[in-house]
Amino acid sequence: MLNIIKIIDKILAVILKIFVIPLKLYTAFVNGFLKGTKKMKMLFFVIVSVLFFSCSSSQNLTYRPVNDSALWQIEISKSSGFDGFTVTINDDEVLSEGINWMTKSMDEKTTYKNKEVRLIVNPYSSYIDEGYDVTLLIDNELISKMKF
Repeated sequence: MLNIIKIIDKILAVILKIFVIPLKLYTAFVNGFLKGTKKMKMLFFVIVSVLFFSCSSSQNLTYRPVNDSALWQIEISKSSGFDGFTVTINDDEVLSEGINWMTKSMDEKTTYKNKEVRLIVNPYSSYIDEGYDVTLLIDNELISKMKF
């Protein structure tokens, strides 16, 4: 019984260290920011900027149109800062649109080399995560389905 109490005590000590150190850092950061030190304000701005702009992501794929020998290099990227998507084909930005803020979805069409490019974006959520289901169609042919 005494061994179990010692093990539980050690586990609680480790858990306490894990949560107390970040709490102390956070408290020091907030106190420094509230005091108005120029360095702390600059650090806060840098941290927020990094978090804000690191939320973008992209996925790449290739596509060969019917009766064409050239491959298309396609990149679909989710913008950081606001919910928007960009489709780039062979380094040409073909489509760049934001999500409808009410429906959280998007269905946009454009033309690239006489082919209709359509991007369909719908939100999804589960118990574990949430994001967007993205479908890319070229001339009504399913090219890719992906999650962002």
